[in-house]
Parts: sequence; structure tokens; C-alpha cells
Amino acid sequence: MQFVLAVLSNTPTWVWVLFAYLILRGIKALSPRAQSLKRMFLMPVIFLVWSLIIMHADFGMSEVAFTSFFILLLVGLPFGANLVRPLPSSYRDSETGLIHRPGSPITLILVLISISFKYVMSVAIALSPTLDANTAFLLVYGGVSGLVDGIFWGMSGFQVSQALSGRAAPSAR
Repeated sequence: MQFVLAVLSNTPTWVWVLFAYLILRGIKALSPRAQSLKRMFLMPVIFLVWSLIIMHADFGMSEVAFTSFFILLLVGLPFGANLVRPLPSSYRDSETGLIHRPGSPITLILVLISISFKYVMSVAIALSPTLDANTAFLLVYGGVSGLVDGIFWGMSGFQVSQALSGRAAPSAR
């Protein structure tokens, strides 16, 4: 128990702030919402920047980590699109320009998976600094981070594509 408390108490404040913000965004995504185009890509951008910063800080310019990250980011794009494909269509409000997205637990689940994964991996590196040279560790870290980021980009890209394709709002049908 002391180990867990030590790990939690040594976690930087910014991690808890980011964690709270991302959980809040995931909870908001449970309900239908209207967002600007810029806001639709906020989560994917946050996860992309966060992943790249952490990977650079922990692994320098590791070709293994960054290559697996970008390959699996590309693999994640169609997975993200396919996750939201069965949901009600997104549409653009012609008066406000906002894009209406259906509610779904997918974002919250991805946030929880990503945060848990990154936290556990960061603790592992802190406990065993030599992991930053372990090829398997670098492949897994970069790959899982890239896959989750790709899924976020795929989800948002698919919903923006739906909304901008000219579909009418549900009330206009």
C-alpha cells in the first residue's frame, strides 16, 4: 500500500489536471453535443501532442518508438471511423455552423485506456530506467499510443466528413 501511495503522491500535478480534464471531456461525450470544427479535433490534438512530448522526454528520438507510433496511428484511423460508423450521423447546423455529434461511451473508454496505459508505462520507466532502451517496451509504448491517437483522429475525421457531406439536420428530414 505504501508503494501505491508513494507512486500517486509523486505524480506531477499537471498529470492530475490533465486526467480530470480528459475524464470530463469523456463524460461530456456520453451525451449528444454541438461543437465547432476546431473543438471536434481538440481531443485528437491533445492526445497526439501529449504522446509525442512524453515519448520524446522518455525515449529521446527513438526510431523504434516513433516508427511504431506512426504506423499504428495510421492503422487506428479506420478503426476509429468504424467505431462511430454505427452511431447516428453527425450533421452540420447551417445556421450556427456547429457540428452535432451523437453521444457515445467510446471517447470515455478510450480516455480511460490511454491514461491508464500511459500512467502505468511511465511508472514502469521511473522504476526501471533501462526500459527506455528495451525494444519490445518501445514498440508497445509507441504502438499503443499511436493506435489510440489514430482511433481518436479516425472518429473525429469520420464525423466531420459526415457533417460536411451536406446531410440535412434530423429535424429537416
